[in-house]
Amino acid sequence: MLRSLPVLTLTAAIVASSAVLAQTPADRPPESIELEGKTRLTRAGRAVRTDLLGLVELYEISLYTNTGTDRARLALEETPKALRIDVRYMPELKPRVRLDWWRELVPTLTAPAQAHLNAAFAAVRKPDVVLIAYAPRRGTSIRVNEGVPVSEGGHDLMIAFFDHWIGQRPVSEEVKRALLAAL
Repeated sequence: MLRSLPVLTLTAAIVASSAVLAQTPADRPPESIELEGKTRLTRAGRAVRTDLLGLVELYEISLYTNTGTDRARLALEETPKALRIDVRYMPELKPRVRLDWWRELVPTLTAPAQAHLNAAFAAVRKPDVVLIAYAPRRGTSIRVNEGVPVSEGGHDLMIAFFDHWIGQRPVSEEVKRALLAAL
């Protein structure tokens, strides 16, 4: 009986963690988003980033575009595109999760830009949403819920975020594969 106690305890902990972190359909990102009230982009890929061997969801990232399966068009300035990050991290799990997990949300940028975005992203937690969107002739905007830390960034900022997630050295190969699976 005593030998099975650790197994039961571990199983109960896993089930409890999964129940606390389970998503409802309302938690899922939308199938499409609208840029500036006129351009509709559809979700082309999505991935979930986890910690602790997949037991804790940190965030879900979705890639939106209207280019269909043409990945080469994602890099073009005339192509509207967006990344949406739905934060799943809950502060009550903080002792069990890397304290600086949110740093991986920001690509490598100039020191002032990096510091600005790090400050904007540092307090994100469930149910926060980060939207990085690029509209031709308008530039890149970054929204963290209702806040707008960047309103008129260049196309290169959007490419930096794309390169961070789906480039040669992404945050995670698993996330990259999932984001590009439908493209």
